[in-house]
Amino acid sequence: MMLVGATLSLPLIISACGAAPAETEANSVSVDYKACAVSGAGGWNDHSFNEQVYNGLQQAKKKLGVPVVAFESKTADDFVPGISSLVDQGCKLVFSVGFDANDAVNAAAAANPEVRFVTVDGFVEDPGTTNLKAVTYKMSESSYLAGYLAAAQSKSHTLGTFGAIQNTAITDFMTGFFKGSQEWAKKHGTPTKVIGWEPSTKTGVFVGDFSNQITAKSIAGAQLDQGADVLFPVAGPLFSAAAEAIKDTGDGATFLGVDSDVAVTTPEYKSLVLTSVEKRMTKAVEQIIGDASKGTFDSQPYVGTLENDGTGLSPFHDFDGQVSAELRSELDDLRTRIVSGSVETLG
Repeated sequence: MMLVGATLSLPLIISACGAAPAETEANSVSVDYKACAVSGAGGWNDHSFNEQVYNGLQQAKKKLGVPVVAFESKTADDFVPGISSLVDQGCKLVFSVGFDANDAVNAAAAANPEVRFVTVDGFVEDPGTTNLKAVTYKMSESSYLAGYLAAAQSKSHTLGTFGAIQNTAITDFMTGFFKGSQEWAKKHGTPTKVIGWEPSTKTGVFVGDFSNQITAKSIAGAQLDQGADVLFPVAGPLFSAAAEAIKDTGDGATFLGVDSDVAVTTPEYKSLVLTSVEKRMTKAVEQIIGDASKGTFDSQPYVGTLENDGTGLSPFHDFDGQVSAELRSELDDLRTRIVSGSVETLG
């Protein structure tokens, strides 16, 4: 789906132009509440976490009749002016997307106590803040399942992973993936190597941002050259660089998407996507907007988990016939043990 973005000088008022959904009975209701969001530097059309937040705004507009404004950041320098612009436009609820926008949204919440804010993948710096809500996810849980699956499907018993930047929102994916792969290796007596991240030393391979396709493709290519046949790029839209590197090698390697079901959002890569580790933001964004528009906003953090379906694996799509009944049973059992707390996905 093509999204219509907004630059620093031209925020997108979804209720009035461009990407607005068709008028329906549900969205013809006038609601005296404006919900807004500032994207991360990857932009709204990243087929990843930004797009999911954008889609949550769209759903709120369509189902609740809430006017919404989407401000697209090009770089991290846009976060502060972007949030300020939305506050000046009368937004009563403002989402910021990404860990790197955390300082900006915490400062804005302190300066504008009458406005409600939500930091997606960030945290509330002052425990006394009542107008800022954190939305986070235990991505190590679903990534643990992904690592187990990847190890089981790998023929070379070598996996590769890399991140966009090194922060906990990204490395939690990588650690869960690493540990899940080692769980499979231990259970099946087959040593499995993971290139790109070592949890014990917190060292690994990172692109440096969410936009450098050339560097990301080079990293992916190097990991393929080292024998990896399943890649796990935790870098927003840079999964496409990994996909292109795999296509260049033509040796049957696959990759796992993150945040969204990449096989659906980017169907040209469907034949390469083993599964995706979903961070299901759209539903959370829509729910928070609905609650806030009714006056029931609260600052208690939302944490997406396997148990509450805030995260999980996508369908296997083209690989459905290659995932054995035995492996599916092992994944189901592993999920149950993660939810119960008997498996530690980060420790």
